[in-house]
Amino acid sequence: MSQKLASMRSWETTQTPRSPHMNVKESDSPIGIVPSWLPTLPKVNVSTNKTAPGGGEWVWPPPDDGKSLPVCHRYLPYESDLPDDPQQLENLGNPERVILYLHGGGFVLCSSKTHRSLLMMLSDCTGATILSPNYRRPPEHPWPVPVEDCVASYRWLIEVGKLDPSKIVFAGDSAGGGLVVATMAKAREEGLPLPAGGIMWSPWLDLTDSFSGTWTTNQDTDFLPRDWAYKFSMAYAGGKDRLAEASPGNVNLEGLPPLLVEVGDAECLRDSALVWVERAKAAGVDVEAVVSDGMVHVFPLFAIFANKDLPPHQSYERAASFVDKVLGVCSDSESLTSGELV
Repeated sequence: MSQKLASMRSWETTQTPRSPHMNVKESDSPIGIVPSWLPTLPKVNVSTNKTAPGGGEWVWPPPDDGKSLPVCHRYLPYESDLPDDPQQLENLGNPERVILYLHGGGFVLCSSKTHRSLLMMLSDCTGATILSPNYRRPPEHPWPVPVEDCVASYRWLIEVGKLDPSKIVFAGDSAGGGLVVATMAKAREEGLPLPAGGIMWSPWLDLTDSFSGTWTTNQDTDFLPRDWAYKFSMAYAGGKDRLAEASPGNVNLEGLPPLLVEVGDAECLRDSALVWVERAKAAGVDVEAVVSDGMVHVFPLFAIFANKDLPPHQSYERAASFVDKVLGVCSDSESLTSGELV
């Protein structure tokens, strides 16, 4: 692993929140490479934590007993393989509403810890118990290892944890959004039943292109550096000749469950995500796509800074409505509020 990449990973648990209004190009902060508005967390040995198979966190909301403060979420980290004892699930919230969350970070960076504020907000708005695995990452573990680890986590939920797949929703941001469909396709290939649905925030789906469309036109409005996107895609694929095969957007879409895709109008991945949405719809997938005006890459992360009536919070509301819909709690007409439907 290069010294520069090791340094970048040391920023994953930065303790310096940043304003969502910061002009990335005028800042000396590492925000241009790794989002640094993430929650205050203790320093950890990211590289060591990353290379161990398994590991991650459970996150679930406090009991609705009128006594617990709504901000007092609970989490249970685990640092190695998923436990063999399904009894661990007994005190982990609601087994009738579970989200398998696949974190983003260009396939190379971040972990369940860097996404803890997002996980807690998602758990709070959906009422779901969340499992966020720390899948192994490139360059040490290129594709298909990250996908295989995500499938292993899903297999654990339904085979060891004895959870009903129809009560499970996949979710992820950026690279994790791409892993949502890649994991579904791999699970289907291995004969596993598919989950009830998937939420994809600013999904990275096409690894072959980081220079056309909004990758170029939105460079001044988003924080994603396209040169690093190319390097990360090469690390994930394990070589230029495997970029297309490793691209999550190229999986077989047949039979995939309903999906909610959210992108920001000002982000670099907007065009490629919307092109994929149209292809998924043509393949018969039930896709709800929302474009939020003026928003950047993975804008739900900015909810900790935003007023309740702004798009970052609205994305959580839509996620909650989508989860209700695919779990059979509400009708299609109630599934989305605000945002521009595509």
